[in-house]
Amino acid sequence: CNLVSILCAILLTLRMFGGRENAIMNCCLEAFDTIFTSSNVLEEDMRYDLLPQALMDVHITTSSFHQPSLLFQDMVFILENKRHIAHLLIDGIDILIGAEKELKKKSGKKLHRSRVKSIRKKLEFYLSWSYFSSINFKHLGEEIGAWQDEWSLSHKVEMG
Repeated sequence: CNLVSILCAILLTLRMFGGRENAIMNCCLEAFDTIFTSSNVLEEDMRYDLLPQALMDVHITTSSFHQPSLLFQDMVFILENKRHIAHLLIDGIDILIGAEKELKKKSGKKLHRSRVKSIRKKLEFYLSWSYFSSINFKHLGEEIGAWQDEWSLSHKVEMG
């Protein structure tokens, strides 16, 4: 559940900044800030026990930036294969490395660099964990799709 929050934050960031290269080359600090503030797992060290809790927070957090339904549709696809998960986490790590380098150029930003580094370490942990985990991520993606359908029916909102 925590991984879903992080993946959605990275995915939102990539969508908002026009992809990995643009996020790294032109606005890595802003991209870092988007990843950080879009995931309660990263910003507030939140822990989710249930997937619906994580999805509702993602929906609330991202709805002002983007259509959450698109993120959830992308998540269903991403969770079909561990390589997709790894690729998305590596993109997030690359953005954070770019932010660290940018902050290093600016004097007096050691506090911010340590925050970026600690979040990068968290992403590296999830990268390793997701690769070796026995969790059926495809099933998790199907649960996200079912939750999205149920949410849209209960709120009588056409999502997407």
